[in-house]
Amino acid sequence: LVDLSKEYNVSTTVIKDRIKDKVVIRNSTEAALLKCFKTCQMTDDINSLIDGLLLGDAGLEIAEYENGSSARLQIEQINTRVEWLEKLEKQFKGFGIECSLTARSNRHISSLRTRYYATLADVYKRWYPNGKKIIPLDLKLTPEAVANWYFGDGSLSQGRYQICFCTDCFSYEDIEMLQIKMNTLYGIKTVIYPYRKTEFRLYISDRDNREKFVNLVKEFSPDCFQYKLNIKQMVRRPKVSN
Repeated sequence: LVDLSKEYNVSTTVIKDRIKDKVVIRNSTEAALLKCFKTCQMTDDINSLIDGLLLGDAGLEIAEYENGSSARLQIEQINTRVEWLEKLEKQFKGFGIECSLTARSNRHISSLRTRYYATLADVYKRWYPNGKKIIPLDLKLTPEAVANWYFGDGSLSQGRYQICFCTDCFSYEDIEMLQIKMNTLYGIKTVIYPYRKTEFRLYISDRDNREKFVNLVKEFSPDCFQYKLNIKQMVRRPKVSN
């Protein structure tokens, strides 16, 4: 039994049960359905993590079946910033959500994917009600969500004097909602500028609000994203007395 256990990488109990015909043999379709309809517990912390990532470049992939659906989350980053994905992987696994981190050396990109969960299909319906990504009205914009949003899809512009959120894929109304939440929750004032003909981006321009923003998110920043917080004129120069 021990030799069989090692050869097939299963416990001796499974071997015993299989010998006694106690293990149900399933075809590949049944096994796939059971695997995809697994659920995970959605706590406030998990929702905050996922919402922040979905505000940025992360996406949800839906799989439809005759008797239900499931979804998985995926996010990519260049290999030099894989540290962030490793941090996210650790967080997901800490929440009991299975995921895998894969490096694609030919593209110099790493990809983090959760497994398919039936629970994430509900998250998909919340963010993609008509197949197009929107910002749900019940979004809770926690400091961690803001940080992951910025690290995933934010940048410095105008010679590092402005903070920019690439909100191109969202409607103007959705971006206005983010603008209101940032001001109401954290006192951070933002401006909306046109990016393309029908697309808009959210910016933090003046020094006081840039400083508030950096203080809000810096505790969540991995080393690979410190450059995104390296904003010019962040610290006021002390007055020189004559």
